[in-house]
Amino acid sequence: MSQGSNRFSSSSRSTTGKRSEHDDETAMYWVEFTAIFDQRRKKGNRSPTQMYNILSDEIGLSPGTLASFYHHRTKSRKTTTMNKIIPWIEREGKGVVSFASSNSSIINNEVSNS
Repeated sequence: MSQGSNRFSSSSRSTTGKRSEHDDETAMYWVEFTAIFDQRRKKGNRSPTQMYNILSDEIGLSPGTLASFYHHRTKSRKTTTMNKIIPWIEREGKGVVSFASSNSSIINNEVSNS
């Protein structure tokens, strides 16, 4: 019974390999998404709201879902959300992703710890 009660504690979370791999992958896509989003927003001189609306049409997700993803407002990402965001990142992020990866302390720390 004690295992069940500890299932949701922060200490047991780090021991669950599948959970942490999923979190790491989501974090990687979040870094890439925010880098692309910020670059396009600045290049087009647009507000965040304008970008969420534009990307909503491109990605096929609501502006609210994109805003929540950008701001890390949800604890778990729905599979359908990630299935739409990942191909968009791969399409859009050809030049941006390598720039974001080389300048992101999150990615650099993960690489150096591997």
